[in-house]
Amino acid sequence: MSRGTAHIEIVPLAPAHLPAVIKFSERAWNRPRSEAFYRWRYLRAPAQRVLLALRGEDCVAMIDAFLRDYRLGAERRTCLEPLDWYCLPEFRGFGLGVRVLQTLMKGAEPIVFIGGTTATLALLPRLGCRKMTTVTRHRLPLDGSVVTDSLRRRFRIPPMAGQAAFALLGRPWFSPRIRARPSGGQVRPVSSVGEEIFPLYEGETGYRVLPLPNFAHLRWLTGEFPEAGPFGMFHFVVGGELRGWSLLRVHGPEGRRGVTLVDAYAPRPDEALYTWMVSESLIRAAEFRPIAIDTATACPILRRALQRNRFIETDPAPVYVWPAGLPGASDPVHLVRNASDGGLFPYPSGFPSGPTPREL
Repeated sequence: MSRGTAHIEIVPLAPAHLPAVIKFSERAWNRPRSEAFYRWRYLRAPAQRVLLALRGEDCVAMIDAFLRDYRLGAERRTCLEPLDWYCLPEFRGFGLGVRVLQTLMKGAEPIVFIGGTTATLALLPRLGCRKMTTVTRHRLPLDGSVVTDSLRRRFRIPPMAGQAAFALLGRPWFSPRIRARPSGGQVRPVSSVGEEIFPLYEGETGYRVLPLPNFAHLRWLTGEFPEAGPFGMFHFVVGGELRGWSLLRVHGPEGRRGVTLVDAYAPRPDEALYTWMVSESLIRAAEFRPIAIDTATACPILRRALQRNRFIETDPAPVYVWPAGLPGASDPVHLVRNASDGGLFPYPSGFPSGPTPREL
């Protein structure tokens, strides 16, 4: 141990550490700066593990991880989904960030790493992690202000003409509409999801790796800190049978509002079913007049459904697992944005005006 880290200890988060976490977070990230936010985020989350590197009373590095049950092949295992892994710049030369991660890895649970910085992705294989799959990010632009370079290249739209061209051509092309609605298909908004969806995760699902819903976590995410939402949850019923569900989150101020498709899941899906589920979710999201709708997926069937709904694929993000020999950890994998901090990001800057979650 170097002199720079000789007096640093790595400890689990306790309520008494909250002032240190607040001070650390304000240096590390651009997030809400109310004590209510920090209590919700770090003290009230029902299934998480937080490790702090403390130098005296100061936090100098940390890592957080949500706990989630996964189906891995024929087994059911509790896994960790890391997030909030950060070390203050003046301590990075001492390997402190690696130490907090290695401390997390001493637990019994497998770890699922979703994306990360270039440095993180270079480090994970050296720590014994293996790439399991790739998540692709997707965006549906609904306003010319979010026309990306890739979109301009695709449609050969000069930058100066982007806004006008989008209003003329882009908005009609990208506007949400109902697609592939099955006979007898119905959408039912619900105020929360619970045990009624769990049969969707039993038996043969079509996925080898499947994160299972943690209902306590979902209640915490969608209902305990209003500034994080509103959220909308939907059941998809075909012929009287529940076939899938989806979760939307609205975020950002009016005029720059966005929507995230946090989850969309159906067992034994086909492209038409997912296309319909996505399209109905987009119709509800469009009521908030977002400038864009974002999501991500590791599922090739859902990926094609997003393309049929005219989403643009942006960046790929690798998904690593630890240990490397984790049984059952291989494609096909169901991951959307409802993992790690995908349902939290971007963090709230204020409560968006508009309908409540029950009205979404």
